[in-house]
Amino acid sequence: MRYDTPATPRLLLIVDDALGAIEGEALAAAARADVQTVWIGEPCPAFGAGKFDAVAAYITEDAGLALHTVIEAMDRAAEEGQGGILVIPPPLFDLALRLAPHPDIALVAQGDTLGQAAALGLALARRPVGLAQDSPPSFLREERPSADLRRLSEEAARIAQMLASLAGTSWGPIAEHYNLSAKPLPPDPQRLRAMIHQRRLRDRFFATDLFADPAWDMLLDLMAARLERVNVSVSSLCIAAAVPPTTALRWIKSLETEGLVDRVADPEDQRRIFIVLSDEGYDRMCAYLSAVDARR
Repeated sequence: MRYDTPATPRLLLIVDDALGAIEGEALAAAARADVQTVWIGEPCPAFGAGKFDAVAAYITEDAGLALHTVIEAMDRAAEEGQGGILVIPPPLFDLALRLAPHPDIALVAQGDTLGQAAALGLALARRPVGLAQDSPPSFLREERPSADLRRLSEEAARIAQMLASLAGTSWGPIAEHYNLSAKPLPPDPQRLRAMIHQRRLRDRFFATDLFADPAWDMLLDLMAARLERVNVSVSSLCIAAAVPPTTALRWIKSLETEGLVDRVADPEDQRRIFIVLSDEGYDRMCAYLSAVDARR
């Protein structure tokens, strides 16, 4: 069984500074992709019509609404099935999530070389696969998804391996989002802060990757913040998770999918959103803490 794919993947690189251009072109070279680099403000080719296999944007600041414009364009391309990665510094995480990019656009932290490699590998692996002239019978064509997934995994791993060698705020209106008096509160939010401190203290004596548990770190921080009526921005929560920003973003998305956290827009700053513990997340944390107390 044989499938035809373009011999060389094609990447459109959108940048707003020289460092992004260097980093993005190194990524493309590692992926063995033909790259066309376009600077913000220059005429940009239509990249949703099949001319490129993936789009990578390196945005370091939101000057001139660059982030808004790029996300809107990448959203349109993603709707047409084109892969894309958006590389930004952690301070822009809040704004990027508020703009809610398409789920197929991978959001990666600036400087996270391996994360960028994996994301680009996945994006390029989505390029169309065509049947060769000697295409197999229809009952064998059902094997194509497995072949695609295997090729996707191998390409992402190869790019990652190659690149590895390269060099709060007052509570304000958010309080109205919840009825805090409707449910019993744990006796002391400082207990949660003590738990967080103990987990960070552990890192002084053991390798951090031995006990990586970012989802739990986030839930503890958000539970304490809710009890203290403190807002938590995306960037602050990434720090609380004690993992690389790209990894933290994936965990935030997972917690949101599970219904444990919500996004709430900051009414005073259009560039920022807050991550808050949902009612379901709050109930589960209360139930857990009560169960722990019951076993004492």
